[in-house]
Amino acid sequence: MDLSFSILEDAYKDLEQEDLDARSTSYWGTTYSQIEWLLMILAHLSHHRSQLFSFLKVEGEHLNSIKLFE
Repeated sequence: MDLSFSILEDAYKDLEQEDLDARSTSYWGTTYSQIEWLLMILAHLSHHRSQLFSFLKVEGEHLNSIKLFE
């Protein structure tokens, strides 16, 4: 995950506003700007993080010290 975040950070850190506003179409036909793509990536990551947290709770792990969204 650290490597993936580093790659994502490198891909976005030097983009100019014009680049961030550039739009591209996904293979499923939805068009997003680069900012919208970043929001989709972050939402997807949060979704999977919540799934993992829920799975561990169901399996009986004691995760009381973990704050999921802080």
